[in-house]
Amino acid sequence: MSNQTWKVDKAHSEAGFTISHLGIAEMSGFFKDFDIKIETQTEDFRDAAFEATILTDSLDTRIHDRDHHLKAADFFNVEQFPNAMIISREIINNGHGIYAVQADVTIKDKTKMIAMELFYHGKAENPMSKKTTAGFSLSATINRKDFGIGPEIPNLLLSDLVTIQFNGEFIL
Repeated sequence: MSNQTWKVDKAHSEAGFTISHLGIAEMSGFFKDFDIKIETQTEDFRDAAFEATILTDSLDTRIHDRDHHLKAADFFNVEQFPNAMIISREIINNGHGIYAVQADVTIKDKTKMIAMELFYHGKAENPMSKKTTAGFSLSATINRKDFGIGPEIPNLLLSDLVTIQFNGEFIL
């Protein structure tokens, strides 16, 4: 099989995060603009490499004032750091569509190797576009302070741990 590049179908994909507030509720948000591509030479994606670019200014929590604060220097600092990146370094097929992924995650000016879980939902031909489509979910838990995200906000107010999640369809 030759090298295949799968591109994200943005109409059927999302990039988001969830964080605990006051230790009693989960708050979520998403990024409206991102790009993800997957390269593979195998049908089961066991040799896949993926790269995601997230435009930090596209952050949306549905609360304008909160979005403005999260885009400021003490959180994402979107003016200085317009992109966050995830680049896979190793992928291990654990069977049944579950993969362990080691990826470099870059937010602001910090890059950390993060363990992620990838679930491959399978492939189907989209009856509308007639294109082969593959579905994936990718998730991980990161420590926001490792990336300088709200470093002065205490853990009692806003959890240090943030779950990041990507769900999407990819077109060959």
